[in-house]
Amino acid sequence: MIKYSDITKSVGDQAVDTAKLVQERVVEGLEAFDPITDQFVSMLPTMPDAPKLPLIEALPSFTDIVEANAALIERVVKANKDFAIAVAKAVPTFEKAEVAA
Repeated sequence: MIKYSDITKSVGDQAVDTAKLVQERVVEGLEAFDPITDQFVSMLPTMPDAPKLPLIEALPSFTDIVEANAALIERVVKANKDFAIAVAKAVPTFEKAEVAA
């Protein structure tokens, strides 16, 4: 009999492999496009007298945002897992219940 954990691991592995492949292709595409963007930006007129916006400099970087959100997600998933396990242990019939055919 196939175990649920084996199925979820197999499906999870496939999903992660696919996500990694997509990520590689996106990064490759962005890296190929970057020189074109630099060339385009260099053709734009400069405005030396334009005021600087201090608010923009205070914004977090994209990397900081991703790292902070990933850390939050990890904490939420751990808390959710801990809760579900506590519920399962508090009600032993959840752990031992068999599905009637």
